[in-house]
Amino acid sequence: MSNFWAIAVGINHYQFLQPLHFAQPDAQSLCESLVSDAGFLPDHCLLLTDTSPDILGHSTDPNHENLQYWTKFLKDKL
Repeated sequence: MSNFWAIAVGINHYQFLQPLHFAQPDAQSLCESLVSDAGFLPDHCLLLTDTSPDILGHSTDPNHENLQYWTKFLKDKL
């Protein structure tokens, strides 16, 4: 599935809400499942969480600016 891409977003910490406990692991599990079960290439599932590492020198913190950046990044790849 080399033409398929996904952005998995998991936000555990919101400014005005109580923290969640499973959003980040759920996003991680989604990426893992897309790779192992659906045949996605490992680098075709972008993980955006509070703790995910930078990709290509750009932040993966799941904020508005980064969601726009990564959406445009994928659009330009297609």
